[in-house]
Amino acid sequence: MVILKNRDGFTLLELLVSIGILVILLAIAIPNYGAMRARARLRGATLRLYGDINYAKINAIKTGVHNTILFNQSIGGSTYNYVIFMDQDSDTTYDSWERIVKRVNYSGTEYQGVTISANPIRFNSQGLLATGAQTITLTENSQNITQNITVNMLGRVNIQ
Repeated sequence: MVILKNRDGFTLLELLVSIGILVILLAIAIPNYGAMRARARLRGATLRLYGDINYAKINAIKTGVHNTILFNQSIGGSTYNYVIFMDQDSDTTYDSWERIVKRVNYSGTEYQGVTISANPIRFNSQGLLATGAQTITLTENSQNITQNITVNMLGRVNIQ
């Protein structure tokens, strides 16, 4: 009987067991990774919109002109997830002569796959909501998860 004292490397059995454990761990981790990315994408889009809503409110106070946010708006042949503009005639409708403050399109960005459902939001020159309290729903389509942003009559914005 020959006894090997200096063994270098692994046996085939040790290698197969290690690969089996790795496969089981990956089978558990990969689906969770996709859901985690979807939640992060939705959270990022929500925080961006939250900041832009507050910006529209502050801009309305600063300029003394109503600022409106329109969702899923087409302007000049392009469709945007939302557009913020200075609503000179306070009609909650974009007119070509009104100044656009910001256009946001999630397509081709890290927020691609997130959609927004909401009615227009208009802040008056005191920063109050002129269109009534609103709930904005953002949906991450690949995992079908949602996040809401509410804006009350006083212009306070909350993520729920």
